[in-house]
Amino acid sequence: FQQLAVYIQVQSLQQFGGVSSTHLDWTMVPYVRWSFHKHLRDGKKYLQNEDWKIPADCDKISIDTYKDDPCYKYALDMTIRETLQGAEALIHNLNSLQSRSGQQLPFSSINYGTCTLTEGRMVINAILDATLDGTGPLHKTPIFPCGIFQWDKDLNGYPGTPNYDLFRKALYCTSKRFYPNYCNCGWSVNKAGMDKDVSHKTACLNKLSDEKMVILAKWVKENEEEARLYKMVLKNDKVEIDPTIINPVEIMSTMGCRTYNGYDANFDFNVVLNSIIKNGKPPKYYFYSGNQKDGRGNIAPATIILPTIAMKAKGKIGNKNIEDFFEVLNTKIEECKDSLIERFTLIASQSPASATFMYHNRTMLGYVPKQGIVSALKHGTLAIGQLGVAECLQILIGKDQTTPEGMEIAKRIEKLFNTKCAEYKSQKYTILDQEMYLNFGVYYTPAESLCHTALKKFRDKYGVIPNVSDKEFFTNSIHIPVWYDITPFEKIDLESQLTGYSNAGCITYVEIDTAASHNINAMETLVVYAMEHDIPYLGINLSLDTCRDCGWSGEINDSCPACKSKNIQRLRRVTGYITEDYETAFNDGKIDEVYHRVKHYGTVTKLPKNI
Repeated sequence: FQQLAVYIQVQSLQQFGGVSSTHLDWTMVPYVRWSFHKHLRDGKKYLQNEDWKIPADCDKISIDTYKDDPCYKYALDMTIRETLQGAEALIHNLNSLQSRSGQQLPFSSINYGTCTLTEGRMVINAILDATLDGTGPLHKTPIFPCGIFQWDKDLNGYPGTPNYDLFRKALYCTSKRFYPNYCNCGWSVNKAGMDKDVSHKTACLNKLSDEKMVILAKWVKENEEEARLYKMVLKNDKVEIDPTIINPVEIMSTMGCRTYNGYDANFDFNVVLNSIIKNGKPPKYYFYSGNQKDGRGNIAPATIILPTIAMKAKGKIGNKNIEDFFEVLNTKIEECKDSLIERFTLIASQSPASATFMYHNRTMLGYVPKQGIVSALKHGTLAIGQLGVAECLQILIGKDQTTPEGMEIAKRIEKLFNTKCAEYKSQKYTILDQEMYLNFGVYYTPAESLCHTALKKFRDKYGVIPNVSDKEFFTNSIHIPVWYDITPFEKIDLESQLTGYSNAGCITYVEIDTAASHNINAMETLVVYAMEHDIPYLGINLSLDTCRDCGWSGEINDSCPACKSKNIQRLRRVTGYITEDYETAFNDGKIDEVYHRVKHYGTVTKLPKNI
């Protein structure tokens, strides 16, 4: 755990943006087993005077194997304690290590929730307990890492599933500490990526000659566990792909703000098969799946300011000819693509010495020294982002996506983004004399600074327009404007109509009252409703204040209800992460956005279906 904190810190110095652990519960299983076996050895030595040697393959032996051992309870208790201390070390380190200029903390995220093994459950429990306990003598809410609970209807989503108790604990943790957020393992876009991976691998197997299939089948038989990581199984002396096998590297995960790695157009299963057939083993440091999240990242994003595009076309659309707007938007998406290729080429032309840690330690996978760093970077994504759908629609038709007319145009906008990115992704490009695909994707930009910067430039040119530029910010991507008084279910219903067009990252927020911490059932209803309506990533926003003098935590008005101090830390989730003090950490746009936010109460006269 302490090493992970250092890895994240050092990696954050090699890049911009955040660093994410994509399945920390699964990752830590072999290390928890090592710790357990060490404690078991000590127990046998001091309690039974037995000189017991730890098995060489102890990282593959479940701790449940020893349930009948007289020293099991001792070793288990020591391992639980050590795992908690490890989780505490991770959280404390990530809230004290400094990274980048300005003494920033490393922007970090950890995904967890799907591992049902005893060791994985122990890790999830420890992370939640350490998050709840907080940091320092006042047990303050940790700013980092951003916790992300991977919701899966079959593993933790409903009563009777193996990790349902941990989902409930995660909800309680969210009510007290903002985190975890919730990502949707059943999201349609991620499932499509997994299906594509199975189809690609099956097609590659079907092209093998009988002679090569015999060699491959022998390897699969002798290396069954490793073969399953590629979803390869042996049936009737032939190798097949089993779609029911899930490798943790392809489970839906995200980076704290919203970044998502979709299907990798450069993944080639033939590379794996040829290596096994020729060398008797898979290629070193390659990928298991085209839908793999590990070892990849968003290489470069670029954002289109939709309200500005609408104004550029406005001279043509006085007769409400929306086609002129789409003509301009199509051109701008093309320009955005060209700019990303230029940026990618520049980044990829660097020496590996510019980020030695990243390539030599394989936090970016696929690096082949003879090919340069482009060999690793090509597996990442190029994100075409967007800002201000709501304001754009106001300019075009005087309504936004909360109306049927506005939603119809919003869907057309998102479909255009999605179609163009799919087109770009299917083409081959020559970058630095090498031929490759580029993983273009639709990105719902967080616009942390851009929401205000773009608004100012827009207002300088076009003035103050009601419902467009009369505030200090443009609305984040496809989000419903923050001041709309609607229920959280209605907000989810609206935004879920657009989230499926994004394949490079998006998030939905709902604002609820701090009192919800006393009603975990209601929070569960909210999260499950979002997941079942294909929301890929959900953040629940509360007002969480902490007295810096006595540590009292809750929603504080002017002074602490416990000690009357006015020295208050006001935590808010302004973007994907929570912020120490949003009134000093963010620009006027984000501050104004927070002021305009309303709680998503509305009036629920009829509960949504299945609730």
